[in-house]
Amino acid sequence: MDEVEKLIEELKDVDHNVQRKAIHSLSRGFEPIIEILIEALKDDVSTVRNSAAGALGKIIEVLKDNVEQAVQPLIELLDEWDDWGLHWTDWTGPSKSAINTLSLISDKRATEPLIKLLKDEDARVRFEAALALGNIRDERAVEPLIEELNDDGHYDVRKSAVVALGEIGDKRAVEPLIKLLKDEDQRICFVATEALGSIGDGRAVEPLIKLLKQNHWAAAGALGSIGDERAIEPLIKALKVNDFPMKYNAVVALGEIGDERAIEPLIEALEDEDENIRESAVRVLRDLGDERAIKPLIKLLKDSKYDVRSQAAFTLENIKDRTSE
Repeated sequence: MDEVEKLIEELKDVDHNVQRKAIHSLSRGFEPIIEILIEALKDDVSTVRNSAAGALGKIIEVLKDNVEQAVQPLIELLDEWDDWGLHWTDWTGPSKSAINTLSLISDKRATEPLIKLLKDEDARVRFEAALALGNIRDERAVEPLIEELNDDGHYDVRKSAVVALGEIGDKRAVEPLIKLLKDEDQRICFVATEALGSIGDGRAVEPLIKLLKQNHWAAAGALGSIGDERAIEPLIKALKVNDFPMKYNAVVALGEIGDERAIEPLIEALEDEDENIRESAVRVLRDLGDERAIKPLIKLLKDSKYDVRSQAAFTLENIKDRTSE
């Protein structure tokens, strides 16, 4: 009897621990066991169903050609929640494993069942459902997720809804997310900023600039992602703020936008006391490839930090190659 056959036999063992161990072993990627795992989703024992759902999530690469037969049995587990009195972030059960696997498969047939879970009385369920909807990226989830932004009193659920909207990238979420930039909970403000950067809509530029002026460094990253030239001057001013996250993100953002107005301020950043700022500025100037950076970069060949010297040398070579073309 080969290994697969042995493990399949163990799935029929009366000892549920033997069954569970067999399921985990089979999850390493043996294609013949997919049907067995799907059948195990209907087992009478909750821990076996949980292990089977989790195992299917671990072999997504194998599942790609068999996803049709796995989705519906997983959806049928979504109403099965085990509450073992654990902390809400540590709990487990067949439905949580099913949600995680459906999230990885990203089959849009799971969208409507997951949307229904956004109204569940348990915050843990709403949290997991929102995250999964973000991974599936079905536009049908946009409005229900927007409702969670203000109607749900649980921080983690609101956060997962914000993150999901950023991943879906639908423009309908822009205005609701902009409103969250003034949210009383600064953590929500932070994730809303990142989500707006991911969506990349120009309506968010001015509100994000206002946030940048209040020394919210995440706004710099979001403005860089959007790439609007209106952010150039505010980002240049942010380089003068005595705050590492702000300066670092401003340097990176200016590089992403790629406007030549940033060249001189970035050259000045080569003299920053923080080696990480100097190195980041070097990398950005390499991408911009402007000859004005050559002399300041030559000075950095004597920098006290190896990484800065190394990046300066590489950048000089890169600019030289560009100018000689």
